[in-house]
Amino acid sequence: NFYQTLTTGYMIFAGDFTLTTTNCLTTQRATATIASGSITGTSNTMALDTEGGASSDTLEVADYTGASKTGARFMLMTQNDSRDVTIDDHGTPNPKFIMAGDFTLDTNNDTILFEAVNGTTHNYELSRSDNA
Repeated sequence: NFYQTLTTGYMIFAGDFTLTTTNCLTTQRATATIASGSITGTSNTMALDTEGGASSDTLEVADYTGASKTGARFMLMTQNDSRDVTIDDHGTPNPKFIMAGDFTLDTNNDTILFEAVNGTTHNYELSRSDNA
């Protein structure tokens, strides 16, 4: 099934789906400042900044449980090349990160991709790219 969120509600398409050569699937980017180790997901690409403009910060929670966000696939990156954000896989609050060890986003070119599986309280790592 193909699910697409519209401004007027939801559209469900149960069948084959083909993108034509003149179209592509695009992502949206939003910014978020870490507050007490947490962000609320508002887009499928989140550019993160540290709390209070600190030189480094740790992210323990990315909450993608809001309306029309549950089940999202999302990518995290830094907003400022001079501020490092470490994604923590040891956090105890939910929705925590299930991943292969901590990962530090220390350049604007670093990315990490997660899936917030619908009905669960965790974010599961799909891939990471350290592009320093």
